[in-house]
Amino acid sequence: MSSKLKRKQSPQKKLMPFSNRQIQHFSMEFHATRDQLKKMEEDIWRDAWNEAEEWSNIVNTVTTMMALHELYRWKGEVMLKVVKKANEYVGKANRGEQTILQMMDELQDKYGFCFDEGHREVVRRYGL
Repeated sequence: MSSKLKRKQSPQKKLMPFSNRQIQHFSMEFHATRDQLKKMEEDIWRDAWNEAEEWSNIVNTVTTMMALHELYRWKGEVMLKVVKKANEYVGKANRGEQTILQMMDELQDKYGFCFDEGHREVVRRYGL
């Protein structure tokens, strides 16, 4: 008489190829590497932002100086004074004495120079 009931074979325990200590070490190394990559990514973005900001400043300064020379025949000495004065305003903004938005408002109120609302929004978001 054959028995239709078959005994299930218990699954064999799979041996882990690594010890607990090795797995913990891998885990710690993984987390440390992930943290290093995150810091590197943040550094790259910050450096790229700073470089883009520098590039923008250079382009704006050079093109403004070229226009002032071409339109009004400003000489280098006068343009240098303008750049130094502009740097004073940047210093005021950095020290919190006057914000860029306040400077924009002053230009608009006193001299009728209007800025695009999109530019004002950028200054509100990122400006000093």
